[in-house]
Amino acid sequence: MTDTGPTLSLRSRKRARTWTAIHSAAADAALTHDRLADVTIESIVAEANVSARTFFNYFASKEDAVLGLRAPAIDDRTAAQFVLREGDDAVEKVTRLLFDVLQSSGPSSEQRERNAELTCRHPELVRRRIAHVDAAQSLVSDLVAEKLAGSDPVTDVVGTREAAQMLVLSAGAIIRFAMRSSITEPGADTEALVDRALTVFRDVTGR
Repeated sequence: MTDTGPTLSLRSRKRARTWTAIHSAAADAALTHDRLADVTIESIVAEANVSARTFFNYFASKEDAVLGLRAPAIDDRTAAQFVLREGDDAVEKVTRLLFDVLQSSGPSSEQRERNAELTCRHPELVRRRIAHVDAAQSLVSDLVAEKLAGSDPVTDVVGTREAAQMLVLSAGAIIRFAMRSSITEPGADTEALVDRALTVFRDVTGR
């Protein structure tokens, strides 16, 4: 039987509810335990009323469930539309791409506030957050290298892989600068903070 629009919409809503149930159960458990090791996948799935198999369909690990992290991904449409032409502000374009990947695979603004409390309570979660950002940067770097191949005179000198890594590392620094600003400006629009961080970067580098 062919799926219809309403059926897909219902399926999407069900997936969202399941994802939220697992994440909420994991985060709540982490907030009520002094040791993260005492939070088990068995207890999470029991609280969320799902199976262990379902858990791993949504999250790669217990830590991802606690933090509300999805595997970083770039859909085919975004990948096809991302281009780097001569004269483009490559740093800005890569920054916005990396920001979108992190936003779509990371916690919401409300979840980020709780995640700050979670990482204070369980500092080992910081490693997982860093690994998540590294995975997103690697994904973006692969796409940027592919788009740069043979299209930019700079890459004839330093190579597409090196150029892509430098662009992505610069983008990561800009985004970290923006997120640091969000700590002192709670509730601020994150996209506006990224815009401001890009402006600071241009002013400092003279770009």
